[in-house]
Amino acid sequence: MTALDSLICSRRSVRKYRKEIPPQELIKAMVACALQAPSPANRQPVRFFRIVRPEVRETLRSAMEAGCRSRLATAEERGASEILKNVLANYFRFLQFMFDAPVLFAVGTAPARRSVAGKLYSSGILAGDSRTSSDDDLSVGLAVMEWMLKGVELGLGSCILTAPLFYLDSPEEILGISPVTLKCFLTLGFPDETPALLKKKDLSDIYREL
Repeated sequence: MTALDSLICSRRSVRKYRKEIPPQELIKAMVACALQAPSPANRQPVRFFRIVRPEVRETLRSAMEAGCRSRLATAEERGASEILKNVLANYFRFLQFMFDAPVLFAVGTAPARRSVAGKLYSSGILAGDSRTSSDDDLSVGLAVMEWMLKGVELGLGSCILTAPLFYLDSPEEILGISPVTLKCFLTLGFPDETPALLKKKDLSDIYREL
């Protein structure tokens, strides 16, 4: 197993952290690695926002609480099953660790200015919907993966979270990051747990030759 193999295989989603805040130079080193990730047409649309001020975290927490109550009320009005309502409530409780993490990031994408795909679709040369959104999602995934792996190398743990978006209306306005489109949150810190290895599919399940 190579050093890179070991790095990739040792990565876990960490949700419990020690209290100390990672040094700024380590955090910047992770973002610098994310900057090296490829993106369609080298647009580099990914933006990292470190949420530092306590009042911003509290505003975000309050907005998620209000969103959870609103979703549960809608589920009740529409006669949703108790199972579905429990999922909504339990997911919300499960996410609370993000507000206790030493470092919390919001990650999003800047609007496209010179998207080749957008130009081709808007001109009618290509039919259907523009691929710009999926291109941005791909760019975020690549950047976050490089960010995470650098963190593992530095002895840091992290977790990527998209579920908070279930409970937020207009999160970009809440955080003041518009016109960036929010895609996920990231927690970061020195691990205070060693999560077990999750079972992965066999190579034959995901690899085919055509």
